[in-house]
Amino acid sequence: MNTKRSPRVVISAFACSPFRGSESSVGWNIISRLDPDISVTVLHGDLTASRQSAREIELYYSNSRKPENLAFEYVAPTKSARIFEYIHRFPLFWMLYYTSYQIWQRDVFSHAKKAHLREPFDVSHEFTYLSYRTPGKLFNLGIPHVWGPISGSVNIPWPYYKLFGFKSFYRPLSRDFLNYLQQRTSRKCRLAASRTMKTFVGSPEDYRMVTRWTHRPPELLLETGTDLSFPTRVRERSQRPLRMVWSGLFQARKALPILFDALALLTNEVKWELDILGDGPFRSLWHALARPLASRGTIRWHGSLPRKDALEVVNSCDVLVHTSLKEASTAVILEAISFGLPVVCHNSSGMAVAVDDTCGIKIPVVDPQTSAHGFADAITKLAQRDSDLLTKLSIGAIKRREALSWTAKAKRISSCYRELAAASDPS
Repeated sequence: MNTKRSPRVVISAFACSPFRGSESSVGWNIISRLDPDISVTVLHGDLTASRQSAREIELYYSNSRKPENLAFEYVAPTKSARIFEYIHRFPLFWMLYYTSYQIWQRDVFSHAKKAHLREPFDVSHEFTYLSYRTPGKLFNLGIPHVWGPISGSVNIPWPYYKLFGFKSFYRPLSRDFLNYLQQRTSRKCRLAASRTMKTFVGSPEDYRMVTRWTHRPPELLLETGTDLSFPTRVRERSQRPLRMVWSGLFQARKALPILFDALALLTNEVKWELDILGDGPFRSLWHALARPLASRGTIRWHGSLPRKDALEVVNSCDVLVHTSLKEASTAVILEAISFGLPVVCHNSSGMAVAVDDTCGIKIPVVDPQTSAHGFADAITKLAQRDSDLLTKLSIGAIKRREALSWTAKAKRISSCYRELAAASDPS
């Protein structure tokens, strides 16, 4: 490689869109912020026949100037990939989505290999999806390879399965069982790790998994970022009740009943209000579980709001209480930190990385009873009117958001590309 020219990087980013959330948002927010002196070819796609992601990117750049260093190339799904994607929607066949995605990854490698022969790349990067189960094939290009940030190694501890109910038991149980087997028997994951020069991981659990596969230590890097354009204000205690917010899908692993149990443990001296954002299959059950708390405090159910309205609710509160049992690094935590909200969450997954002692309180993942008491203790401390804990953690969140920003993550990945390209330069 001629060090005077920009490093050329090829990225597999199946999920990448300026208009969608979740992993599509991750792909877009990091790729669009990569250093402009790095030449980037983004191979992206979807499993539809409508070229949805391509149309979204084209629409975005029809109203703004596309950076000269970015080239987006849409890789269309084959008929077989679309068939497996369709079948996965039926009960018991959810895992076939991975099959359809792996077929797409195979086609991406073929596309990248042809492009590499025409004009060699210096670095390859398997980006979104972020699951460790689907490492792709770009590491076979024979150039320095980056993988991640990957996630997905965390299983739900057995004591928490009592929260799921019979109807919701199958998918998380089967997923955790397959997860256990894949981490210990997957040859493709071990092969990918052994041929990868830099692996980014999203949690301590993922870090331990990768270190079992390869002698190269991975690097912790959350995939989701804070938004530095969000307004901030320091939260302070006053005579009014502590205002908490919970946000997420009404699914078993989000474990909202743990918060209800925690609120039931509070003394009458602790005054609180709770705003709940979201909806899902557990709506009726969770509404019923919350009714006995009506005499203890105020609960407002907002349902699923447009993102702008939901963010306004989050910013109006004092603290985010996040009971989820496992997350890569849930967007709502990073959004709360962006506003300067302290966070109370479980000490697990990407949450354990995003939240430190300066900006929140982490609860050990042992069993539902331990969690409920942990959340109750944290809420009690934050609600004390003569305590400055809320203010200290709010100030810490405002400082923390700088290190967790999208810009900081893109800068680190850009630096990684340069380091690997320079190390492979024979001159």
